[in-house]
Amino acid sequence: MRHAAAVRLLALVAAPCLAVACSAGSGHPAQRRAAHNARQAAAAGKRGAAARTRLVSYRGVQVDVPASWPVVDGMHTAGCGEPFPGKPTAYVGPNLGGPGAMAGCPFIDLRRLPRRDGVWLQPGIAPSNARTVTTRSGTVVRAPGRSELGPFLQVWFHRISIQIEIGRDPRVARAIFNSIGYAPGTPNTHAAGVCARSADPNAMPVPHRLRHRLVIEQHTITMAPPRPSDRPVMTAAAAWSQGGPREPFDRYRLWLVRYSSKYPAVQNANGTTSPDNHDELAWVIYAEPLTSVAGCGGWGLDAFDAITGHGIDSAGWAPGP
Repeated sequence: MRHAAAVRLLALVAAPCLAVACSAGSGHPAQRRAAHNARQAAAAGKRGAAARTRLVSYRGVQVDVPASWPVVDGMHTAGCGEPFPGKPTAYVGPNLGGPGAMAGCPFIDLRRLPRRDGVWLQPGIAPSNARTVTTRSGTVVRAPGRSELGPFLQVWFHRISIQIEIGRDPRVARAIFNSIGYAPGTPNTHAAGVCARSADPNAMPVPHRLRHRLVIEQHTITMAPPRPSDRPVMTAAAAWSQGGPREPFDRYRLWLVRYSSKYPAVQNANGTTSPDNHDELAWVIYAEPLTSVAGCGGWGLDAFDAITGHGIDSAGWAPGP
């Protein structure tokens, strides 16, 4: 029995040598050349694998993605259940009001979403019912307590949400999952399309009387300069305090205007319409993006009757004006 065990142990030790012709300094020259070539091929394979991937870091959490994938600010993720575009992309950072902000989405059957490749790293905390999952490299992450229906995998690691889209080749997503790591203090990977942010979006702009006529929102809203005799009862500060939440990606202006809008309107008996608001003296809080980068901020307004203080309109749109 001892002899049989020794033979098995010898076979386990010798097996790797048979694969690469183990002569390291002794044996036939052909064997030494074969071993040298095998070592070179293995090293080249490792270098090739590294060259085919790139490291993406966000707040210390890291993943490896294919080198051809661009790294883009999370503000440019899409919405309504499918954050990834057709082109495989690595997103970093949250979406705080870009086109992917989830608003007015219809019901989405996650099982019917198209299969695309991508990964998105953003701040996030695992739910209380999350379970632990271990990657091939031994990294322990948190995963949803129940299986997801859509073609993606979401895990949490060091207060970062990692959403991995499972494309047509699941091995891509699996490789990203198994590459998850943590290196505190590592700078964030540079991302394209970073949205400019206001230092203090809640600071009230200096109010002005509009000087030039402005037609916006697909020619449905017209703002004209106020008359020289116009005097508001409502203060600019009161209008600003009643406006909606401010976005850090927008620039705000506060104007006294003559406000007209095609909508809302009532239909007359003869088929014509009469708008509710025409040539009203109004305070308007007008928002426009801080930067020309697509997907960063949007256009919008809050309008208040400058005599009564009542709200007239609140709207947002893209593209502008």
